[in-house]
Amino acid sequence: MPHSRSSFSVIRHLTAEQDGGFNQGILLVKHRRTAALYIEKRISPRAIRTGHAAREACALRTCHHPHIISLVFADLNAAGYGFGSIYMSYCELGSLDGLLSRLARRSTFPPEGFLWKMLFDMATALCYLQTGLKSSSLAQRGQPVSGCATAWDKILHRDIKPANIFLTFGNSSATSGYPALVLGDFGASLMGRDKESELMTAFTKPFAPPEEPRYSDTSDVYSLALSVYCVAALRGTPSRRESVRADPAPGYSRELRGVLGRMLRTMPGDRVEVGYLPYLVWREMTVVKRKRAARGLQGESLPSWALGE
Repeated sequence: MPHSRSSFSVIRHLTAEQDGGFNQGILLVKHRRTAALYIEKRISPRAIRTGHAAREACALRTCHHPHIISLVFADLNAAGYGFGSIYMSYCELGSLDGLLSRLARRSTFPPEGFLWKMLFDMATALCYLQTGLKSSSLAQRGQPVSGCATAWDKILHRDIKPANIFLTFGNSSATSGYPALVLGDFGASLMGRDKESELMTAFTKPFAPPEEPRYSDTSDVYSLALSVYCVAALRGTPSRRESVRADPAPGYSRELRGVLGRMLRTMPGDRVEVGYLPYLVWREMTVVKRKRAARGLQGESLPSWALGE
């Protein structure tokens, strides 16, 4: 279906201008004909001139995965508007950052099942970004991913944090009782074809890997583990790295702590690779489920108030 900016009407502003002027606001919009809800990200002329906006739109246009935000339409011509616009799918439960804040206010730790769900959904997203292959069914059959899709140009996200992970029940993978988690905000992403210094700083500092300002194929793996830690520990940002590595999921299973520990290794080459990560997460999650079932324990739900319901 062809779109133009006039196809959408603004419902409300979700955020104001941020990110050093590249992002001129996030808005909830409605398609005039279908009444479907979408997100509009307004992009500054500066981001358009520097190529950041085109790179973000290109990365989103390339991806078709249930745990990666979908591009609907992009218009990067700022003439007449004063900004460009990228329209994306809408996740009705908001960001993981919002859920974390609600849990922290009531000092309520999330059930371990939700942490595994977060880890698996995001592991399959990272694997897809770098390989172009969907890994969920392979992981469930006990197979890591090897190689990549023909002519696939790998994508590094470089800004994984709870604020850039979104939640929705409007996703076919939300079958565990937990919402599906969806990775968004590709404004700092880099594709293999991009000719850019490997010293470029892109990460949000508290979630940056030790090699920052350099980056590697396992930098996103490290940032994801820090994000899981924050949710597990009810922290807005990670504590000292030594403390995180010593106990990356306080009070949770040995299996979960073990997976996160492998993701948090200091040297990039020592971390779990993205092709192996979905398999590893599924395998260890299955071990935990079997142990709980043997003890007669059932999975716990997230409280409805944590989802903003």
